[in-house]
Amino acid sequence: MHSSADPIVLEMFVTAKDCGSYERAATLLRRSPADIRQAIDELEQSLGNQLFAHSLSPLHLSLEGQMLYLHALEVLDSWYLSQNIIRQLQQTSLAS
Repeated sequence: MHSSADPIVLEMFVTAKDCGSYERAATLLRRSPADIRQAIDELEQSLGNQLFAHSLSPLHLSLEGQMLYLHALEVLDSWYLSQNIIRQLQQTSLAS
């Protein structure tokens, strides 16, 4: 699927936490709940930690998940900012 360092995986993780469920995150991201669950399972495996208390509904972060969530927000903010800067540069060069 995706690398755990992929911003898309972090976006799935953050969205699942914010929405409180894989199903709502999937709807928002236009993916299947299975895609969201698989990406988060792979992220947990790569980190060696459970990020959500999976028995709880709505989803609740573990301590490790809380730490990752805060850093993921920063990474995603930087990622989105970088994408916007690149788009602006492309538009500027096209207009020249």
